Amino acid sequence: MLYNKDRTELLWCPRCIKAERLTLPATLTHIKKYTFEGCAIGEIVLPETVTLIDDYAFAKSEIKSIVLPDKLSRVDEGLFSQCSSLKKVTLGSEMSYICDYAFNGTSLEELYVQASYPPVCEDNAFAGIDLTRFKVYVPKKYMAIYRGHLTWGKLIIKAMTE
Repeated sequence: MLYNKDRTELLWCPRCIKAERLTLPATLTHIKKYTFEGCAIGEIVLPETVTLIDDYAFAKSEIKSIVLPDKLSRVDEGLFSQCSSLKKVTLGSEMSYICDYAFNGTSLEELYVQASYPPVCEDNAFAGIDLTRFKVYVPKKYMAIYRGHLTWGKLIIKAMTE
């Protein structure tokens, strides 16, 4: 793994690393563009300190599930594009924006959204996904907001189990 000097930025992950689970250091705040592209890592555990993940950081990787930290406010363009093994994603409480192609070509089955208000989604955020195939789980107290939302209301919205 290649970090900057103070280990706040992750610059690159070698494609030769294969792991079922990888836990990143608590000093990390920023993951650079294409960092994990093509990597064979099933689950990546991000510290709560991460506030920025650049475009395509996980593209074409073998990631299966991930929990994005509460302080991360956006899913950048193509973040999980072509991650065909990706089935489960949790978006933190401060998530407010999902860019185009963020989940393009994934096998997404479960999307957990902790945010009290539905994040803005660009038109192609879920491109290449059968929207009737996956479920969105939100806190029960926010279900009416999500179901009544122009974009999110088209999806299958379910209450999270506490």
